[in-house]
Amino acid sequence: MTLIEPEAYTRFMKNPVIGVTGIMSSGKSTLCKALSQIGFEAISSDDLVAGLYNKGSAGAKALSKLKVKGIVKKDGSVDKPKLRALMFSDAKFRKKVEAIVHPIIVSEIKKLLIKKKDKLVAVEIPLLFEAKLESLCSYTVTVFRKKEEALCSIKNKYKINIAEAQNMLDAQLDLVEKMIKSDFTIFNNGTINDLNKKATTLKRSIMTLWKK
Repeated sequence: MTLIEPEAYTRFMKNPVIGVTGIMSSGKSTLCKALSQIGFEAISSDDLVAGLYNKGSAGAKALSKLKVKGIVKKDGSVDKPKLRALMFSDAKFRKKVEAIVHPIIVSEIKKLLIKKKDKLVAVEIPLLFEAKLESLCSYTVTVFRKKEEALCSIKNKYKINIAEAQNMLDAQLDLVEKMIKSDFTIFNNGTINDLNKKATTLKRSIMTLWKK
């Protein structure tokens, strides 16, 4: 399949593509779920990455070439906790992994966008700005959540200490910078019902701009 150049996607898609980003555990997936309930097709980069780490996957095979003991298990799948720990304790190693994983993920996103060219699409991309993928999107949205709340969620989700959780956050672009770069900011500071209402307002605003 011939892929379209990134800068041409906004012209190719018949409906807007929303790029959803934010710091870890900010509520990106929750917003995308809310958008999927009001007509959007959701694409999750995290889900695509998870697929890359399965037994015999392209990602697992590529990571095995790094020759780092233990990150690829004997069954051919990736040891995700070990990989995550190494990535967020060693910036050089993280960049090597990202250089392997990001092109595969971007290729998959492009293929999905082509398939969904007639749909409203929300793409969850944690490293949207860091990987310079804004050109795949018609509009960008940052989900805001207080850092202390995000840190607590990261700590509990991965069963790590606060210092390790902070290292994970430090590997991403600062939240304020993400907000400045985005077209919209959604404040995730209430209930799920509140976020659902904000998703509806966001859709209304984006469709108004798209039709101009």
